[in-house]
Amino acid sequence: VYINGAIEVAKKHDNIILETSGMPMHSKIKEAVREVGEDRVIYGSDMPFGHPAFEIEKVKISGLKENQLELVMGGNAKRILKL
Repeated sequence: VYINGAIEVAKKHDNIILETSGMPMHSKIKEAVREVGEDRVIYGSDMPFGHPAFEIEKVKISGLKENQLELVMGGNAKRILKL
């Protein structure tokens, strides 16, 4: 419920960025990228509650294209934070 709600709110508001942590369904990561855009989804580790290795693997198997994976796994955060 919250995952779908977050995607719906982000679709309506361009200033909302979604992150991947705590996402129980890897397919929702790809859905978020498809629905709100590859430039508005960033990796989240969910530390200290989630293990980064698990969270990274979830993003990797979500079905994103290589360029989308690069954006989600760090490119978007660098752009947003102006690094």
